[in-house]
Amino acid sequence: MDIDEDEQNDAISTVPDIVLEDYQIKNLSYLTQQQHLKSIIRLSDNVSSFQPLCYFLITIISRWPHEKFNLSSYILFKCDKMFPKVLLQSFNKSILAQKLQTETSFASLINDSLYLPDWSTLMLFCELYSRLLFTMADEEFFSIDGIIVLADIIPLTLILKKIVYELYWNPSTMTSKGHFCDSILSLTYGREIFSRILSQIYTRE
Repeated sequence: MDIDEDEQNDAISTVPDIVLEDYQIKNLSYLTQQQHLKSIIRLSDNVSSFQPLCYFLITIISRWPHEKFNLSSYILFKCDKMFPKVLLQSFNKSILAQKLQTETSFASLINDSLYLPDWSTLMLFCELYSRLLFTMADEEFFSIDGIIVLADIIPLTLILKKIVYELYWNPSTMTSKGHFCDSILSLTYGREIFSRILSQIYTRE
């Protein structure tokens, strides 16, 4: 079954974006203020709060692009530069990571709400690591003492390549509702962030 690019984009964008009122934007802006963010990030130390925190942060980043740079920079350089490593370790232990290495039905992985916390963790890692790569020298990237070492990057790229392929070329993906697990995280956003991080990694070779 052949699907051209326009049809893919139409199928992925079937759910309209949420439009916020000015007062809602103002209230949300308080959450990204530094004094509040530091308290929010501390929740990552609590196991029960970790995945909800990931979903909360990636929701802000994906739906509020103009705050992405400030938010990611503050998390990395003011709160915890090792946070991406924590995120990747969490994802690697997840059911989703295991399924992506063996599962043949990709559509089930983007439709079942069971996997939403793991998708959120992976997306947040990609956003933060992408930001980190902008300021990371090659020496640090290839260092055995880096935040994320090559031994972790190589298997991750294999998973990301599979995800990107499925999001671009698998017709069954186009039958979904356009979002991961009925959340507000769109497949279009997923394609963009996963493709971007792969590109950044491969330019280091």
